[in-house]
Amino acid sequence: MNKEVNNKWEIFMHTLKLKIKDRVFDEVEYFLSNLSKDDVEIISDKVIAERNNSDDSIDFSEYDISSFKILKDPLSWQQSIRDEWDR
Repeated sequence: MNKEVNNKWEIFMHTLKLKIKDRVFDEVEYFLSNLSKDDVEIISDKVIAERNNSDDSIDFSEYDISSFKILKDPLSWQQSIRDEWDR
C-alpha cells in the first residue's frame, strides 16, 4: 500500500505471520531472503514445537523421594532456604 505524502511516496510495510512446517521452511526462507532487503525484512521467531502430552508425562513412582519425608513443614523449610539466599 503506497500513499503520496508531501509529494513523496511513503511506503508502508505489512507484517505477515506464517506457521511453516520444517520440511518447507528452508525453501520459504531462501525465497524471502532473495528479495530486496529494502522490500522484505525477515524477522525470525522461535521454533514452536508441537507437544504431545502422552510423550511428555513422567511417572514419579519410579523415583525414591523418601529424603523429603523427614521435613515436618516443607513450606517453612523452603522459606528458610530462600532466606539464606537473601543474605
